[in-house]
Amino acid sequence: MKIVHDFFKNINSEFTIDRKMLNEKIDNAIILNKIIFVFAPIGWGKTIAISYYANKFLKNVVWYNFDEEDNNRSVLRHLIEQRKNTKLNIKRYIIFDNFDLMKDNTVLEGICNFIDTCSKNYKFMIISRKKIPSCFSRFIIRNEINIINKDDLAFNNKEIKEFYLKNEISLRDSDIKKIFIHTDGWPICINIGLINLKLNKNETIDDIFENNEYIEDFLNRSIWNKCSENAKRIFLIASLFEEISLEQCIEITGEIRSEEFLNLLLSANKDKYYSFNPIVLQFIRKKYDQISSEEIIKSYKKGGKWFEKNELYLDAANAYYNAGDIENEAKNLERFCNIPSSVTRFSLVKHYIMRLPSEIINNSITLCSVMAIFEIIYYNPDAAKIWYEKLLSMKRNALQYKKENANDEIDEKYKKIIKNINEKKIYICIGLPQMSNYNLVHMFYYMHKRRNSSSGKIIKNISITGNLPTIIRGIRDFSEILNNYDFDKKNKMNLILEDVLGEYSIGLVDFACAEVEYEQNKLNDALINFTREIIKYNDSAHIDILYIGYILLEKTMCASGYIKDANMVLISLEKMVKDRNALYLMNNIKAAYTRKHLLNGDVDKAKEWLKNYLNKAEKKFNLLGMYEYFTKARIYIATKQYGKAICYLEILYTLNKSYNNKINIAECCILQAIALNRDDHKEEAFKKIDEAINICEPYKYIRIFADEGEASYEILNQYYKNAKLHSNLSEEYLKELLNESRKFSEMYPEYLKKDTEIRNVKLTKSEIAVLKLINKGMSNSEISDYLNITKDTVKFHIKNIYSKLGVRNRLKAVQYAKKVGMFE
Repeated sequence: MKIVHDFFKNINSEFTIDRKMLNEKIDNAIILNKIIFVFAPIGWGKTIAISYYANKFLKNVVWYNFDEEDNNRSVLRHLIEQRKNTKLNIKRYIIFDNFDLMKDNTVLEGICNFIDTCSKNYKFMIISRKKIPSCFSRFIIRNEINIINKDDLAFNNKEIKEFYLKNEISLRDSDIKKIFIHTDGWPICINIGLINLKLNKNETIDDIFENNEYIEDFLNRSIWNKCSENAKRIFLIASLFEEISLEQCIEITGEIRSEEFLNLLLSANKDKYYSFNPIVLQFIRKKYDQISSEEIIKSYKKGGKWFEKNELYLDAANAYYNAGDIENEAKNLERFCNIPSSVTRFSLVKHYIMRLPSEIINNSITLCSVMAIFEIIYYNPDAAKIWYEKLLSMKRNALQYKKENANDEIDEKYKKIIKNINEKKIYICIGLPQMSNYNLVHMFYYMHKRRNSSSGKIIKNISITGNLPTIIRGIRDFSEILNNYDFDKKNKMNLILEDVLGEYSIGLVDFACAEVEYEQNKLNDALINFTREIIKYNDSAHIDILYIGYILLEKTMCASGYIKDANMVLISLEKMVKDRNALYLMNNIKAAYTRKHLLNGDVDKAKEWLKNYLNKAEKKFNLLGMYEYFTKARIYIATKQYGKAICYLEILYTLNKSYNNKINIAECCILQAIALNRDDHKEEAFKKIDEAINICEPYKYIRIFADEGEASYEILNQYYKNAKLHSNLSEEYLKELLNESRKFSEMYPEYLKKDTEIRNVKLTKSEIAVLKLINKGMSNSEISDYLNITKDTVKFHIKNIYSKLGVRNRLKAVQYAKKVGMFE
């Protein structure tokens, strides 16, 4: 044991960064607690972090550096002797390093008693690779201990960049992100990466962290070679799985001490699942020659059984795939696709299904149906049609077999098979663009007569509208049907849909009719009907349908000027969706909040949504994301990224064109026309707005234009003035579009506001100086004193600033100045 009073001063701070967030956490912990327990595996910079903090902020520190030989009572004698020589009123900090080497229970108990009997002026910092010993439970119960773990010690992107810069290595932000992805913020690997860059600056980041001889040597010397054979076996088996729970590890390996081994090298998340750092995982997987292929297969099968037992069917399917057990793989994929709210990672599930032999997929009603839905979602209608045809082929074969082998048992069995196929057919046909609305209605009538109702969706967390908050233009555009529909016959349509769609039909027709009223600008009728239907169906309708009603009610309230009430509707909807565990609808609810932020001119909040959205969104376009895509396009327009908006909307235009979703095509055209007009491409803008008007006029849809406010009014007004462009269109319809767009812009003047005039505003030097001080929160008196001018002069400048910027108060002046970069 080394007892050092100045050990921490040996840390070279010249190349060590000031980790403010970590230091602040340590600072708060040491003020509020008697003990700080710093717990992380090797290489996480525990000693350096505490040394840096002690050197910078503490006095009267004693550092105990333990080793294996210290498991005796001499440690306690040293501690007691040290306390005798300390003045009672002096703050004392005692640091125990390598505390994991202290294994003697008697000594550990003695250390606990020593800490317990120390006065309040003693603070303890314990550095360990292992978790808190059980004898420290008294401090946990009394809330006298705080933990700093590897998550706190991990470097974030900003710290990695600062650390590299301090060591004379400058990297792009994209490279810093790559370093974080490779290392998970592991300090030792970040340091090794730095050394590599200094040795060879031309090496790519990926090359540095993949197959790095220095990292491998460090892991071999510091970890692998010091592990027991049993620990190595645990690590090898754990590395077979993306993450592993303690219970699962014990079940697969049969090792009751699994927790001890897992804590040496892996880290646990909040759900108590252990996982490797990416670099360590790569290192461990190179050691597979040290475990037999038989044990690997056996471990995968045991893992599959554990996943199956815990109803984690997708993980079970993957484990069985790795074990080469096709039968159990297929069985678990079918189970997974049949449980509620399970399928979220669509591309991954599709990948897993496609790994199965084709004869298994082609003979599975569930898997063929799911694949058809996936292809519809990912805008591959031809591929979806092929899967649909396979489903029909299964139905023909079932009917033929039933006919040729008629008996009661076979009749009952094949009736269930045929009913199952018919149910799946409904949802596929709703999404298949190759099936016309006429044929779909005909099929519904036929099934109504046969009483072939559906008992459930193919994929539980995909609604019949593709999770989109609309009925008339969800997964399919029903405008054509609803435009010619006699609303007085709603009851008959309700009965038909109830026979075909079961519980998913409740409220569907009523909300669809109210949505048409909304689009046709019959706002009072829509408001009354949405409110009435929500009250009527709140307990009986499926959440998928209620969610649409709530979002459309919120839109109607916004259009009627009741934006505060609209916000309450969204809050109620969010609570209901969470209560009913329909979290697959949350993405579009967040997008709805974002659209409200845009209405209020709060572009910063909208940009925050976009930032989070880009981090989690699938790279491949899919139908379920269309509402979010349109939200994203509006943010591009609001942030003056017109070129980006135009290109992005062209992609959405093409996707909706392929599914003949006319009203979505019109929305694309309107937003494109706005962006083109703002970007001074007038002719192209006129073509787009003309296309949108020609689509919507037959249905007398107004709100799709009006809800874009000032931006829509600008292009519509210019289009209207050019009589040649619209000689074949209804004058009355165009005037209503103009009037309603203008009204909406008056209610929400900040929405998609064109503020290019501010960019050309030139404030005087004095006005800019005053505006900067306003931004700092100074009053008129304070500005007067600071600039040595009279209060009247300050007021004069502020009046001019308001006039030039077109605002009425300090807050708006500062917001506009920031928006156009006046402070830069």
